[in-house]
Amino acid sequence: MQDGAPESMLTEQSFKEAVAALQAQIGQRSRTFRVDVNDSDFTIEMQDPAAPTHIDAWTRYHATYRNFISWEGASGPSPVEPTLINPKLEENLFNFADIDFAAWPKLAQAAVARAGLQDPARVTRVTIQRRIYLMPSPSNGDVRWTLDVRSGRESASIFANAKGVVTGGNFDGTQRAQKLDMYQGGQPLVDAIAEIRATLGAGPTIRRFNFSDRHLWFTGASPTYPGKVGEWKWNLNGLLYSGDDALQKPNPGMPVALFSVDEVNWSTLPKVMAAAKQSLKMPQGKVDQIHITTPGNPAKAIEWEVWVTDRNGDRGWVTASNAGDVARVHAPEGR
Repeated sequence: MQDGAPESMLTEQSFKEAVAALQAQIGQRSRTFRVDVNDSDFTIEMQDPAAPTHIDAWTRYHATYRNFISWEGASGPSPVEPTLINPKLEENLFNFADIDFAAWPKLAQAAVARAGLQDPARVTRVTIQRRIYLMPSPSNGDVRWTLDVRSGRESASIFANAKGVVTGGNFDGTQRAQKLDMYQGGQPLVDAIAEIRATLGAGPTIRRFNFSDRHLWFTGASPTYPGKVGEWKWNLNGLLYSGDDALQKPNPGMPVALFSVDEVNWSTLPKVMAAAKQSLKMPQGKVDQIHITTPGNPAKAIEWEVWVTDRNGDRGWVTASNAGDVARVHAPEGR
């Protein structure tokens, strides 16, 4: 025993020592279900090769009594009843040796930087397991680190691959996610377009592009079936494909011509919003919908469709060119 609070398992030295001690404990076992680390515990859940349906846990822990006396210990193997979204246990497992635990100190720093919280922050929890997918049926994907980063006011989850390279995150608990307004354009729009281009390419892959305050969404090329389309969504957490269009048939009332992100003059966003309010005589109105299409006009030119709602509830819309010049005005009924 020793006086004072114990060192967190998430410090570089404690993390390294826990990995080494647990490796010695687990012996020849290699198939891993989950790794879970917080300030006080470092736990590895592994398959029993002699009984493949059994999962056991080994833990290194720090404990404190009344914030005065602290001690370290170990436990395991302890039986575990794992929660299996995908009921096929073997598909949930991965090789312990595939995880680069030596990447931890740099990964912790990279996670805090990627989270970008306003106040000083740190990693408070780490889990390592295979990704879980629910659609079209429960299944597992690549092995992924998930690092919970917190400050006093914000939180984020940062993801990394098995080698400790950051691949993305969930920023819903951050101030910038709460204050995001895609109608303002700026860096979030720049980031979104860059990710869409990197994912779908620079060719004509988009049928209809839409704005919301917290996200963008569009109908675009399916990554699964060439020549078909589906729904995509972008927010601060990245670009997500929602699924293929079940019918895959052009709707006569919807535009069918495809265009690329590089064909759109994104810098026209503030101009086209101001022009819509002016043309509808709603200077105090709020833009609440924007759609970008190539609606089959003779020139097959990009058109912006901007909807505005006035403070009294009246609602109208305009269509504008890619340069932001209003072409048609659809005023509210009675105006």
